[in-house]
Amino acid sequence: MPNIDPNIFLYYAMRGEAYYDVQPTRERYLAFAGTGTYSFRDKINIGGTIRYDGTNAMGKSKIGRWLPTWNFSASWNVDGEPWFDNQEVLSSMKLRSSYGLVASIGIAKNSGLVLRNSLSPRPDIVENEPIMNIERLANTELTWEKMYKWNLGTDMAFLNGRYTLTVDYYDHKSFDLIGDLRTSSIGGETIKTAN
Repeated sequence: MPNIDPNIFLYYAMRGEAYYDVQPTRERYLAFAGTGTYSFRDKINIGGTIRYDGTNAMGKSKIGRWLPTWNFSASWNVDGEPWFDNQEVLSSMKLRSSYGLVASIGIAKNSGLVLRNSLSPRPDIVENEPIMNIERLANTELTWEKMYKWNLGTDMAFLNGRYTLTVDYYDHKSFDLIGDLRTSSIGGETIKTAN
């Protein structure tokens, strides 16, 4: 059985802080996904994925709550071409590329008003009363963090597969990132978490 020091409760009450906290939250997520691939003579391969994600963490806005993401990829097995057999240096070679949009929710949890319960700071413990503070104002324009990802690469094998080489080039462009922004304090916040 734990030992509880009553002075701890007195300490928090004198400072106007609650010694307990209840934070019920409900975050719901729903996603629909579809994928497809096509291969032409085992040389040219094309694939794609489409997702439609939704969450209530982005508030009531339909623009922020639901987001379609997608990815398309293609590859070419160069070693399947008839002219590839006419050389002796490469034993296999594949060229590949992909492009798509990915997203994440990020760190923001203020699509709705965030309130925090506490106790009023009073000199005597019997004078304390519960109060409610506004921790964050609602941000109805909050959206997902997004990134366009592009990849171009090749896989090669030399001397009957004795040596292999993989070369990749990546280009990622992020936008709508979520972070703390300094505002003009109109609305009651000097720092707001937003895109």
